[in-house]
Amino acid sequence: MFEIVRWYLATFLIGCLSFPISYFLFSSMRTIGIFYAKSIGWSLLALIVWWFGWSKLFDYGDDLIWVIISICFFTNIFLYFINRELFSKIISKWKLILVSEIVFLVIFSLLTLVRIQVPNAENTEKPMDLMILMSVNRADSLPPLDPWLSGEELSYYHLGHLGVDIVSRISINQPEVAFNLGLAMIGAMAGVAILGLSLDIFNLNQISRFRSQIAVGFSAVMGLLWLAPLAGFYNLIETLFTIYREGGSLFKEWWWWWDATRILDGPIVEFPAFSLLLGDLHAHVLSLPLSIVAIALIVKAYIYESKLDFKYWLNSPFKLILVAMIFAALFCINSWDVLSYGFIWFGVAIFVNMRNKNQFLVALSTSCGYLTLPVCVALIFAAPFIINLESPSIALGVVTNETTGLKNLLLIWLIPVLPVLILLSITQLSVNYRVLRFVIATAVSVTTFFILIQMITGNSNALIDRGSGWLSLMVIVIFIGIALQQALYHDNQNNKALGLSLLLVALAFSIIFLTEFFNIVTGTPGRFNTVFKIWYHVWTLLAVASSISIGIIVNKLPKSINYSNYIFASKNIKYFLPICSICFLIYGLSYIYSPMMALSRAHENQEVNLNSVVYLKTSDPGLYGAISYAKEKLSPQEHILLQAITHAYGKGGYLAAASGVPTILNWPGHQIQWRGSELSLGDRIEAVDQIYRSGSSNLGLENAKKYHVTHIYIGREEKSLFGWDVLDRFKDWDIVWQKNNSAIIKVP
Repeated sequence: MFEIVRWYLATFLIGCLSFPISYFLFSSMRTIGIFYAKSIGWSLLALIVWWFGWSKLFDYGDDLIWVIISICFFTNIFLYFINRELFSKIISKWKLILVSEIVFLVIFSLLTLVRIQVPNAENTEKPMDLMILMSVNRADSLPPLDPWLSGEELSYYHLGHLGVDIVSRISINQPEVAFNLGLAMIGAMAGVAILGLSLDIFNLNQISRFRSQIAVGFSAVMGLLWLAPLAGFYNLIETLFTIYREGGSLFKEWWWWWDATRILDGPIVEFPAFSLLLGDLHAHVLSLPLSIVAIALIVKAYIYESKLDFKYWLNSPFKLILVAMIFAALFCINSWDVLSYGFIWFGVAIFVNMRNKNQFLVALSTSCGYLTLPVCVALIFAAPFIINLESPSIALGVVTNETTGLKNLLLIWLIPVLPVLILLSITQLSVNYRVLRFVIATAVSVTTFFILIQMITGNSNALIDRGSGWLSLMVIVIFIGIALQQALYHDNQNNKALGLSLLLVALAFSIIFLTEFFNIVTGTPGRFNTVFKIWYHVWTLLAVASSISIGIIVNKLPKSINYSNYIFASKNIKYFLPICSICFLIYGLSYIYSPMMALSRAHENQEVNLNSVVYLKTSDPGLYGAISYAKEKLSPQEHILLQAITHAYGKGGYLAAASGVPTILNWPGHQIQWRGSELSLGDRIEAVDQIYRSGSSNLGLENAKKYHVTHIYIGREEKSLFGWDVLDRFKDWDIVWQKNNSAIIKVP
């Protein structure tokens, strides 16, 4: 209990220190940035700490963190004495501060309750996430050493894990506990941020009706953190029918909920509710709060009345620095976010510049100038992080398979966009042939380019194999055309909330359209990473847009409020209730999946705890004891503790993951994904094999010395792979720890 209280107080401290920065960026918005303060403060603190840790001038640890926090505190004191009006404005919004803290506490408590039920860092990529968190925790400089590739620094996005470790240090919690509380914190910060974002957008129209405000905020939080796609409900019904035929219980059906994200052949289609309940402390989840702040910055660009060009930043250089730092931090947490939200930012900038009577090409060039400065400054801020990444070569590839058929398109995207569809069906639709021609011409050009590439490369069969995927593309293009022309119409009518929401929808589906043709080639095959990472951002964008649509629908008839009559077409009013009733019934059914998944996870019989590795006390006490010994006696900077190698999702290397003390190699496939296919791991694999098979012989010692191995672990995995007598092969070397059929041997 005290771990939870301390963790909350740490986040409260970070949020309070960040109010001035957040206010400076969003003072013109309804919530004056209060709902973004925690997310901004958390990410910028992590970025600044990383810079100092990378500089090698300061050791990473508690002292560095508290020095930076103290500087922030005294800076706030200084600001108070020179600008008391600033703090008076913030304090005057105490009700908003109270609401943000209550919402944070509620979400944080609920997610903590979920994590307590299933705290174990096992299965999926949890061991990898634990490894990254522990490597950061035990580092004395940054980037940290890679526990799964001895002698090398970690080559993966870890700023989010650093942020979690910073909060754990401030709150005096162990990293094993931070693994679970960190995920609960991320969900809570994301919930608070999207609540503030939805209110900020909705209040662009000066709608003050309390019921509408509640509807917008509630639906935004629920749409992001609770809602599941239609695939989730379909998965649940399918499982229930199976249980009905074969008997059993939903809560005893092992991981029935898994298939909701595996409906495509190849790519994974995760959504935030699934991620938070699954419990992987992964980069795409850790970036969620800051990605919402990025959308808020895009909203600021949208409401700007004048032309968006490079002069915009010259008028406020401090704003340029802060925005660049936010996007640099976003890149260092999960670089994929920068691609998606950079595209959205660019699209909104073009829209704003065309609003100011510029032709498309002029708006395009002006928008490029507008984004050049923040992009360049952000690259400078992120440069040390980028330089230390040994990322594989990245290229743009063509999608030849794993395409999305019409059924799967509806299973994934119908529910998130349904409130928008409802609103469009009951509002006055305008026809802008100029916009329609632009959308159709662009879609045809992209499609033609794709077809030519397929034919030139000899993949013309892929055009036939796509099947109903072509119908999906037609639906997407039609929806983009409708959303974009309605966005322009409502923007011209000064209905900024609806105009912006529809613009975000059009840009979000443009991303989906592009990923049906092209993918970013990384270490994983096909468009696995492209869909897995980028479609996650689409979900966030649609959660925002749908919440605004729900808020407008809740207002119902325009006569009851001070709202323009054009919003609802009078001839469609009679269809309002039946359409809403049917659609919101479907929409409501998709809220069933997440609580059922949570209840099912609670029946996995994991020990109720916050500690992510304490389960090993009973399941593998020898490994648990070895972890305790390694954390207490061994240093990641001075020792290498050899363990058996297993491939992805195997149990080898868990000692390194949970202690931070490196082993020669583990999960080689992931190392290749992170560092590139040119990475040669054969020598390391052979050396580990020879050490365990040769024991204390000269050959074993020679290979151990080659990779500077100081200790060797013998546990269940090692005995399973190399024989149950493996310990006897090292009889000539000293055993420094032995318990529960496991041992750690010191290399002479």
